Amino acid sequence: MKSLKLKPLQLNDNFPLIISLIGKVERGVDEEMNLVDRDDSGCNFSTISQIKLYPSSDKKKIESILNDFLNVCDDDLSPQCMWKTDDCDYMSLLLEYKKASEFEFDQNVERIIETFPDLIQSENVLLEIPKDKVIKNMVYMIEVAYPTTWDIEFFEPELYCETEFNLIRLHSRNGVSLLAKTRKDNTLVEYLVEENSNSGKRVYGVGDDLHVAFMTFLSFIEIDN
Repeated sequence: MKSLKLKPLQLNDNFPLIISLIGKVERGVDEEMNLVDRDDSGCNFSTISQIKLYPSSDKKKIESILNDFLNVCDDDLSPQCMWKTDDCDYMSLLLEYKKASEFEFDQNVERIIETFPDLIQSENVLLEIPKDKVIKNMVYMIEVAYPTTWDIEFFEPELYCETEFNLIRLHSRNGVSLLAKTRKDNTLVEYLVEENSNSGKRVYGVGDDLHVAFMTFLSFIEIDN
């Protein structure tokens, strides 16, 4: 993510950072999940492989992957609340495959596998890989998910794009704001949800669809209430 820069990282517990390679699947016989090519349409997503990094033993690796992945993950997808465990909620940084940037995406997949070779070890592979395929060519999305219990903050948009973009506050309620990020010629770049709390300010990119952005804004208010 070219626009996000990580502030000093504080890990408050030993919940893991979770790194996942995600592919496209379709239902097969006996409700099996069959992995398909990432160019296939109309399929669901499922985790191909996954590893966990714990602060007690992997703090430097966690800091490194968070900093590195922020430079490449998708602006309009990251960070967002994706899922929860019995212990805590997780926020996800995502990089999604796009045909127009296939070569660059493949490079990032190869880089993360080289950095974390355990991702392709059999004990961490959750789906059956077709015999004529290799994992790296089946990946549709890379996800790096961190616990919300960690103090992870990013530099505010005003600090890194004040010379190039405008921020327009559309709605504000209970410490949550919906912002429109526009270029100097007033063309829309994306909508942002800004959340202010006792632990500081967080800004989330929520894409360029106003309805989706507004519903996300409302969901943050409901969570706070």
